[in-house]
Amino acid sequence: MESLTMAEQTPGTTLVLHTATPLASLALVTPDQPPQTRSLVSRGGHLEWLPAAIDEMLDEASLSAARVEQLVVTQGPGSFAGVRIALGFAKGWQLAHNTPIAVVGTLQAIALALPQQSKPLMVLLDARRGELFCQPFSWQAERGYQAVGEVTRHTPEALLEQLPAPHALVGNGVPLLEPLLNSHNHTLLAAEQGEVDPVVLAHRAGQLPSYDNQTNLQPSYLRRAEAEEKRLEREAAELATRGSP
Repeated sequence: MESLTMAEQTPGTTLVLHTATPLASLALVTPDQPPQTRSLVSRGGHLEWLPAAIDEMLDEASLSAARVEQLVVTQGPGSFAGVRIALGFAKGWQLAHNTPIAVVGTLQAIALALPQQSKPLMVLLDARRGELFCQPFSWQAERGYQAVGEVTRHTPEALLEQLPAPHALVGNGVPLLEPLLNSHNHTLLAAEQGEVDPVVLAHRAGQLPSYDNQTNLQPSYLRRAEAEEKRLEREAAELATRGSP
């Protein structure tokens, strides 16, 4: 078995929560037992599934919740409900057990599980409404892929204009870009490589920002929810109507 790098050491008992994408995943990683994982593909059932799946993993490991030493949670972007579910659960857990929470962006979480590619890496998430969440990464020895830019939001056409050099592309947003790639020399990684690996996140927890209180523990949405945008449009229309002669 390949030895772990300095940035990927065997953790204390760590619980990883990811519900920001349709494929939610959990991991319970301990120093002396094989890791336990659970996953669920859903666009609306994560809230009911999450606590039961965690209880099941703890029972199988014969551990109490108080024995968990570290939480890791993806903070977005992703689905609005999904981001809130894992982060809200983690906050409640911290209040009950005083467990520190390490956070990681969804696109960074995907990148951390990937081996080094021969081309620059771009992670793409389907942002819905015909748009993509995008973030570039570069390889760093012993740390794996690290972000070299912020998460941005683009249409597939606008993103392609910004990618003159060939990239390795990964994530559930790749299918939105793929029809436009006829004459481009990009590498499309397999769909399963574009998912979050919660066990990797447990081993990488030491290189993630961690919070002992919830002051700075905020979700990353990158835009308003569709319902909020529609509400603002209605309010703007009402104001315009009132101002009309």
